[in-house]
Amino acid sequence: MSTAGCPPEGLTNTRLNPSNTVFGMDEKVIEIKNLAKKFGAFEAVKDVSFTVNRGDVFGFLGPNGAGKSTTIRCMLP
Repeated sequence: MSTAGCPPEGLTNTRLNPSNTVFGMDEKVIEIKNLAKKFGAFEAVKDVSFTVNRGDVFGFLGPNGAGKSTTIRCMLP
């Protein structure tokens, strides 16, 4: 049996777990609920909700015109 990539005997893996509350990784830094944005009759963003916790890597993916930039602009002061 190979032990490649395993920590030495008696030690535990030190890789951080994103859900680890010891390091405050469950702290919400962004929380958006039911975001909507209209330009006249056009709904650019409709019912968008998400949470980003401290330590998360988060991004928006989607085709042109999907509302990615509009969502970010709505979050800015």
